[in-house]
Amino acid sequence: MLKETNLHKKYLRIEPPKILRSYIKFFFTIEEALLPDYSIHCSLADCCCEMIFCYKSRFHIILPSNETESAFSSAIYGPSNHFSKFYLEDNFSIFGVHFYPHALFKFFSSPAVEMKNQVIDLIMLLGKEGKILEEKIMSAKNNTQRIEIITDFFTQRLYKNPFRHQHIVNFINNLINYQQPCSIQSFVSNLNLSRRQVERLFKEYTGLSPKSFLSLLKFRTAIETYLTKKTSLTELAYNCNYYDQSHFIHDFYRFSGYKPKAYFESINEH
Repeated sequence: MLKETNLHKKYLRIEPPKILRSYIKFFFTIEEALLPDYSIHCSLADCCCEMIFCYKSRFHIILPSNETESAFSSAIYGPSNHFSKFYLEDNFSIFGVHFYPHALFKFFSSPAVEMKNQVIDLIMLLGKEGKILEEKIMSAKNNTQRIEIITDFFTQRLYKNPFRHQHIVNFINNLINYQQPCSIQSFVSNLNLSRRQVERLFKEYTGLSPKSFLSLLKFRTAIETYLTKKTSLTELAYNCNYYDQSHFIHDFYRFSGYKPKAYFESINEH
């Protein structure tokens, strides 16, 4: 998330246990002390998903109509190909799980395509089991306990839904983790499947078409590259295989709600 107003943010990533790393990238915590005015946040588009527990305060979702609705205390955020906006009026703390899109099927029996651009109430999704999990997370004494609770939850569900196409899952994992430049045609040749099969399976496991998936990976790679190397925006666009600067700016705005210069200046200020 990107802050637009004056906030003090404490963000921490925690690596999951080895048994879960094929499905979960990391656990994370966010603690913010909000200054007197309310704060607007932009949630970036992402081919990965998140499980969020807002154990102090809540976000309010800003709808496209500029109306607002209260977010859930706990929810699953599916893969998204556009940014979303939230606001809050109080201090808040979050515990979350950042996981690969195919993990939606593995852990929740839901194809990623059915949860694209969706925010699903955890209790609505899991019923009594979701309510028990939410209560445990909310009442935990600290984030160490929360990690133990959520690790046990996912480990118990690990063998629930075996994949029919494990080679597709492995390929998706490698693309997300190593973010190597790739074309749609290389998807087809690497997986030894027809183009139609590749597109169908990618939508099932990631919620996105191969073209959208690659565009999101390119956008995420651009952000991580800049944070690592602090290169110029022109070099960044070239190194991340954008056609030109205007294409880079257009995609960046579509996925973040910001032009690249404004986004990185905001990061550099904090």
